[in-house]
Amino acid sequence: QQPKNAAAWTLLGVSQFHTGAHGSAYRALQRAQSLGGTGQPQLDDVARYHHALLATQAGDYEVALFLLQDFARRGTETPEVLEA
Repeated sequence: QQPKNAAAWTLLGVSQFHTGAHGSAYRALQRAQSLGGTGQPQLDDVARYHHALLATQAGDYEVALFLLQDFARRGTETPEVLEA
């Protein structure tokens, strides 16, 4: 086990998201973020996007806004990000 591996937490969270285990996914993606991300920009974007969707679903709008602001700062808003 690698409890400090943000990439592993990200992949776990995204996998759980797609299987419908949203609570577990949210916790895994929170863990990945708390570790500072993976250092891989594309993987971090995937994590941030899914984490924002789950935060919105959970009613944690401040968390979702914080996560989505990074996309706006970098000018990487996609239709999916704007919908989130």
